[in-house]
Amino acid sequence: FFSSNVTADWSTSPPHLQRMVMPQCISNSANGWPKSPRSPGSRGQFDASVGFDAHDMSLIKYMVANFSEKERRKMCIVFHDGTRGCVREQFFTYLAQNWKGFILHHENKVAHCVRQGVPDHLRGLIWQHMVDSKQRQLRFPGLFAKLKGFPSGAEKQIRRDLHRTFPEDPLFAERGGPGQTSLFHVLNAHANFDARTGYMQGMAFVVGFLLRYVDEESAFWMFVSLMQDNLYKLRQLYGPGVGGFLMMMYQVDRLAAEFLPEISAHLAAHHYGTEVYAPPF
Repeated sequence: FFSSNVTADWSTSPPHLQRMVMPQCISNSANGWPKSPRSPGSRGQFDASVGFDAHDMSLIKYMVANFSEKERRKMCIVFHDGTRGCVREQFFTYLAQNWKGFILHHENKVAHCVRQGVPDHLRGLIWQHMVDSKQRQLRFPGLFAKLKGFPSGAEKQIRRDLHRTFPEDPLFAERGGPGQTSLFHVLNAHANFDARTGYMQGMAFVVGFLLRYVDEESAFWMFVSLMQDNLYKLRQLYGPGVGGFLMMMYQVDRLAAEFLPEISAHLAAHHYGTEVYAPPF
């Protein structure tokens, strides 16, 4: 009963994520790079001696090709031998601390940089920025605390699945331990938040993954964002009926045919479509 008043105006996704739709995720490795070296002194200058490769996904090369020396200094990025990991650390530390400023000038570069791999200890912060969940959390202070303990009618189903969620992960291995308790709180809160969808099997793995990086309240609002925003549309997978699931399987097939035609043709020749391998998961 809470969802009708809280989620009505959340249909617009953060603009910087529009480039993360599937076609761009697939093609960006080729199309996201400049086709030729840029002139010295220009914005995003690139020196051909670096050994540029249009299919190389190195974050270092992307930094050199798309950010000027002045911009890299502002981000405290320093290049030296064998520092790919250090550059990633430097960049994402800056991004986590200066998200709004970076988005203001470089929002079209976020998706590509994130696909290079976010350092493990910064994933929680970066992900919250990307799905804009912190703003929602601040907008409704105390709501999660009320929802997590409110009877949802799905408690029995949720508890039945707790021990099946990442059973070998130390965070969730202990029955009734902190990890399973947080998992129950988030799932029960969401069942109250969106009573029409309620709780569905499979939600626990998404929430459990988020809980590896953030606290339970942050995980709740991140999950709400993933379920409600048009960019992700996870609610279609868990909502009443299987229409959304069937539509997404069709989309995967068509995207594979367009961007991975050889693989798509091979699977089709063996009658191995998405409807064969997707349902068990």
